[in-house]
Amino acid sequence: MLSSAGMLAAALIAFGAIMAISGNVVVRYALLPTWVLLGIGYSGVMTPAGRLLRRSAGAADRPAVFAAQFALSHLCWLLTYPLAGWLGSSAGIAPTAWVLAILTLSGVALAFYFWPAVEADLVPHQHPELPPDHPHLREQSPDHTHAYVLDDLASSVALGHAPLPPNLRSQPGCMDYAERMRSRYFPALFAVPASTLSA
Repeated sequence: MLSSAGMLAAALIAFGAIMAISGNVVVRYALLPTWVLLGIGYSGVMTPAGRLLRRSAGAADRPAVFAAQFALSHLCWLLTYPLAGWLGSSAGIAPTAWVLAILTLSGVALAFYFWPAVEADLVPHQHPELPPDHPHLREQSPDHTHAYVLDDLASSVALGHAPLPPNLRSQPGCMDYAERMRSRYFPALFAVPASTLSA
């Protein structure tokens, strides 16, 4: 995914350079290959993203996970399409391509920084917050291993991070999903000491 996103940025930088050097004379020769490269790069980002979302959520949570991803991607488009149109008409095609390449590289850098370098498919863990007779623990030992799925059992307590207060955690949908994502991928940014949370 990161290499495909890098390819998107490289295609935009190259197209901007061609346009800056040659101007509109070669636009008809440079535009089609750029569109092809952008399409390949976009497919290389979005196809694994769908597989990643499917792998990371249980069947009951998948509609909410895909809806959140859909909303986030469209929010990005809502910001970048007008930016591209405004810059294209006021600054020209080459600067617009470079600004969009910088935005793309910023996203690649953030993903590279926050995404775990190595992520095991099977995660050894415990659930100290669950009672011993909980259905999840009946067929397994307290120390067990299974595929990591973002569900209510993948609590931030089990991951060593403070959970949201129970009144927020009990609300369905986005709050629950946001907490699970926060605790898994952004613990350093959003870690809240347990002593500051209300019970």
